[in-house]
Amino acid sequence: MTLRNGNRFGAYIIRYHIAQGGTGDVYCAEDTRDQQLVALKIPTTAARYDPRQYEFFLRELAALPLLDHPAIQHCREYDQVGAFPYLATTLIDGHALRRVLKEAGVLPITEAVAIVRAVAEGMAYCHAHGVIHRDLKPENILIGTNGQPVIIDFGLAIVVNRPTFGTPGGTPDYMSPEQVAGDPADRRVDIYALGVVLYELLTGRVPFTGADALTVMRARLHQPVPRADVLRPDVPLALTTVIARCLQIRPDRRYADMTALMAGLDQLDQVDTTALESLIVPPPKARFWQTPPGQALLTTAAFFVGIALVTLLLVALKH
Repeated sequence: MTLRNGNRFGAYIIRYHIAQGGTGDVYCAEDTRDQQLVALKIPTTAARYDPRQYEFFLRELAALPLLDHPAIQHCREYDQVGAFPYLATTLIDGHALRRVLKEAGVLPITEAVAIVRAVAEGMAYCHAHGVIHRDLKPENILIGTNGQPVIIDFGLAIVVNRPTFGTPGGTPDYMSPEQVAGDPADRRVDIYALGVVLYELLTGRVPFTGADALTVMRARLHQPVPRADVLRPDVPLALTTVIARCLQIRPDRRYADMTALMAGLDQLDQVDTTALESLIVPPPKARFWQTPPGQALLTTAAFFVGIALVTLLLVALKH
C-alpha cells in the first residue's frame, strides 16, 4: 500500500514518507485527534503476501505495546484500517546512530560508552518484560537531538513464551554465534550484538569482516575475539575486557544480563583485566566435517551415495 502526502489513513493524515524497511513503510503522519506528528508504520504490499515478512511486522505489534521506557520508541497505538494493520509510534527528532558513526568515523570513548550504557538500560527493561530484540545495530538505534538513544525496529523480536513463526536470524555483522548456528536464542544474543556495536563505535569497524555474509558469520565461530585496543590503542584495557566478554562464543561466558554489563561499564576501574587473555583465546578447532571443505565433501558424498542407492533400487526392480 503506497500513500502520498495528504492521503488519509484512518485517523491519520500522511505528511511525508520517512523510509521503507523490509516489512513496512514508515510515514510521518498527523493524528487528527490531537494534531500530534507520529511515525506511522504500515506493512508493504509485498510483506502482506509473504508470510515470513508479515510475521516480522506482527512481531513488532506484539512487542512494542509491552514496553514503556525512554530508550525505546514509544507505541502510541496499534490497530487496523481495512486489511492493513498499522503501528503508530512517537516521532523521534534525531538521526540513526549509523549516520552519526558515518560522519564521525569513530566516537570519543566517553560518548560511545554513554550511548551503549543507555541502550543496555533500555534492553534490560525489554528483557525484564520478556522481549528479546535480536537485531541491535547502529541502524536500529536513533540518537535524539537531546542525546537520548532510542531503540527501534522490533521486527525480529521475540516475546518469551509466545509462539513465533520460524526462527529468523539477524544482521550478519551483529548476529551471535548461536544465531549463526541456528540454536535457540535468549537475551544474551542482545549482549553479543551490543558488544559489536560498542566495538564499532570505538574502532570504526565490526570485529569480524569478510568478503560475504557467510564468511563473516563463520569467522565469529572459528576466530578469536579481536582486541579493540589493537585497532585503537587509547581504548582502556578494562573496556577492551568488557567488549571481549560480550563477544564470547559461548553464551555462558558472556555477561549474564544487561545489568551486569551496565555494572562493568559503570565501574571500569573494578573490571578484572587479568581475565582478558582467557577471553580472547582461539575457539576450539572445528572438526573437519564442520569446516567448509568438510561440509562440501559431505555434500558431495551424500550426492553420490544417493545416486548409488537409486541405481541399486532400479536394478532390483528390473529383477
